[in-house]
Amino acid sequence: MASKSNTINKYATDLTPLVASIGPMRYGTPRHLKLETKEFLGMKPIPIQRQTAFRIASVAKFLSNNPMPTHEEVAIAEYPDSETGDTVREVINANTRGDIWAISMGMETMTGIDDHEVLQKKKTIELCNKVKVPSEVSATIYPCDSKKAAEELYRSFDSMDSVEKTAQKITGLCRSMGVDFRKLGLFKKGNIVKILQYAGQGYPDTNEGDSAATLGLFFRELQKIDEISTTQNKAVYNANIICSFVKMFKKYGCEDKKVKKMLQRLEDSDRGPSSKSRGRDGITFLLEEMDSRSQFPTGWKTDATSMPLMQDFILWCLENQYSGALRKQYKAPNLNGGKGNRKNLHNSFWEFLEDDDE
Repeated sequence: MASKSNTINKYATDLTPLVASIGPMRYGTPRHLKLETKEFLGMKPIPIQRQTAFRIASVAKFLSNNPMPTHEEVAIAEYPDSETGDTVREVINANTRGDIWAISMGMETMTGIDDHEVLQKKKTIELCNKVKVPSEVSATIYPCDSKKAAEELYRSFDSMDSVEKTAQKITGLCRSMGVDFRKLGLFKKGNIVKILQYAGQGYPDTNEGDSAATLGLFFRELQKIDEISTTQNKAVYNANIICSFVKMFKKYGCEDKKVKKMLQRLEDSDRGPSSKSRGRDGITFLLEEMDSRSQFPTGWKTDATSMPLMQDFILWCLENQYSGALRKQYKAPNLNGGKGNRKNLHNSFWEFLEDDDE
């Protein structure tokens, strides 16, 4: 019997992780909410936040050239003041973006660098003004047991998720591995962090959210999707759908004809027959959702609450298509579990690897 480690990592590339591990601090359950951008810009950054002034121009240029929904996501640490016990809230991710938005809106910057000589340059201001400022941001509040825990959490974001460096890290890793994406602009620009993050969740012996490690694990599947693509259509080639196809190609193989056909049908908007008595196939289900948004009225999202649910739906469609099953309706998994309730396919997708290794 092959060892579990050898079986599940036979396609992995050994890469040095770029992300520092968070120490043994105590963290509560994150909360997700919407904040008006002006309200967010009134918050203070964590004191150990690195200098943003010298990064403003390069980040603004990146944001204006590569607008992504993830750029509207921010992170806030919440911890009790050690002396007063009062709740302290500090921004741990998006401080540079916040400064750029503030400059564009004519507001005081979050980090207080308004008088810095870099910000007096006309070109810097012009670059900031080109950046689209969201009316609201998607905030994740991370409860921490102490200031030290909040600082460690900040350092993890600083090393992994700084906007202008993440894509650069990915493209740099691709070059070092000889990975050449030829078609999809999303891939060529390195904007695949969320795809890698959610594709890797639950995969045995991997660090969830480690873009460096998961790129080595899934680059063949990404290359296959790039090879098959004949369009830049964002309705088909977005983080949610690509992530599910990465998983399907990893499970069934990059040359699997059924999986390739499914992706081609999505490109062609090729719906199958639909019958009230018999139902319809998985690709038809998925195409209908892409048009009607009946399950997800706001469209595909990549935040930590939405994406696992959306991955479940897409994978449900693709797995039913693969098996040839017709379905009349989609029934979401019961988040509370219980006998007779199916698991979320996103959370349980990689369980087949453990079964294969027995």
